[in-house]
Amino acid sequence: MKITLTPKEGSNTFNPVANVSLSEVIELLEIGTERKLTAAETTIALPILEGLKVSHEEFTLRDVITKFKTVNELTNFAELCESIFLTGGDYSQLLTTSQA
Repeated sequence: MKITLTPKEGSNTFNPVANVSLSEVIELLEIGTERKLTAAETTIALPILEGLKVSHEEFTLRDVITKFKTVNELTNFAELCESIFLTGGDYSQLLTTSQA
């Protein structure tokens, strides 16, 4: 699995999630949070990711987390992802400084 995280020009947010399958995006979030989505949660998450992929040429982890937060069944997972991957989270520093 190869997941590329690079910043948009002028952004400190790691963007985009490039050239990966939808299940790999979920896998990245599960590995980072150490929480596996249930089958029901995955069934809800995949169409959301598909919608992002269709509507955006490139989408970001922030986009994914924001969309997940709008769905009751994924809100807790999204908040956990946000606390880990976005500004100030466990992986945010690693992901925003590893593009050199």
